[in-house]
Amino acid sequence: MTDNDSDGSASNDNNQVGGWGFSPDGYTFVLSYKTDVSTYSLGLWNLTHNTNAPLVGEFWKDVASFWEFSPCGDLFMWVHQAGGNPSTSDFADFLFTSNGHQYKELHLAPSQGNPSATVVTNSDGTKGIELTGMEIASIPSPQCSVSVTAHSPVNITLNDPTGRRTGFDATTGGVLNQIPGSTYTGAGSEPQTVVVPYVPGAFLLDAFGLTSLTSPQPYRLTFASIDRSGDILDQVDVSGMASAGRDDRYAFAIGNGPIAPLQVSKVPLLGDVNGDGVVNCADLAIVKAAFGKKTGQAGFDPRADVNGDGIVNILDLSTVARQLPVGTTCK
Repeated sequence: MTDNDSDGSASNDNNQVGGWGFSPDGYTFVLSYKTDVSTYSLGLWNLTHNTNAPLVGEFWKDVASFWEFSPCGDLFMWVHQAGGNPSTSDFADFLFTSNGHQYKELHLAPSQGNPSATVVTNSDGTKGIELTGMEIASIPSPQCSVSVTAHSPVNITLNDPTGRRTGFDATTGGVLNQIPGSTYTGAGSEPQTVVVPYVPGAFLLDAFGLTSLTSPQPYRLTFASIDRSGDILDQVDVSGMASAGRDDRYAFAIGNGPIAPLQVSKVPLLGDVNGDGVVNCADLAIVKAAFGKKTGQAGFDPRADVNGDGIVNILDLSTVARQLPVGTTCK
């Protein structure tokens, strides 16, 4: 150990780390340390910014400080203890980690509402600070949201960790709105966006190719988490090729590092019996050629048995015919 403050003793150096840590999403870093006997510095850095400058870099005369991040990492709560014991005259600052701007400032009093901090008496009679209201359910209007935006030609549905869905209803062609607090711009809108409150966990995104497509077309999906100030905490784009009616499914997690969507399946396009990504007269011709044939008979084509009942009949033919683009005429 060295004598950092040049007072002849290495055992009471003032430049000592008081605490450090990362936000739950890993994008914000906090560090506090003493600069002299009665002063400490606290710095807050957003690691996504291309700069070494901290969002917050301040010196305080507080006796102690306490801090905590919100679950999605968008808020930083910082309590200033000015005296020997916590007091209701002490302040709690709430800052956005994306830009360092203040969300609100409160005294240590639960009557101020969530999020807040309260002075409590410990079992040994000493005073302490209990940080409250930084849970997802406690923070008004949840501060973070998760969004997925689709750029043509697909309709999208977002599935939350509990299986609830918001977005396009592929069964009815209507709208699903099962996730509380969610919004959806509507089927066919451009761009098309689903926004849901930030909840850590595993999500699924379904991208359904528009039924009007006559050939595969490119699409782009933008996954993002955004704080209440409107700043983007995390964002990533993925691209794919849409076919009429096909469901491309993506899995991604929130609250466990950066968003990293992974395509997990391409649900076969109903009626696309030859597998070329589009339903057209070539598919109908395959069904017609095997019409009336059963499994084991000469001329039976398993591709034409759309419903898998062992026989190619009117059920298979009508299924393919219904998936043809509007206005299609086959000879």
